[in-house]
Amino acid sequence: MDLWQNSESDMCFQDVSEHDLDNWKLENPDLLEDDNIRVEYNFLTKQFIIKCMPTPTHHSLQRYFTANVFGTLVEKVGVSWAK
Repeated sequence: MDLWQNSESDMCFQDVSEHDLDNWKLENPDLLEDDNIRVEYNFLTKQFIIKCMPTPTHHSLQRYFTANVFGTLVEKVGVSWAK
């Protein structure tokens, strides 16, 4: 949970061996079960990625911003067409 609260972006780790990945999974079973965290491992490039999904605060701000920008555009386009 701390990981999710502190980061809303991808964390990429290079040169992670399969052994390191297995150890990480054993040490962090809670993160593997967390719906807000996604993990990816590319066996070819040995890149390990932890994806932290957006928080509820992020979603609420995004909805607020989108509604306000859309409302402003509608007002301006409506005014322009009426002239």
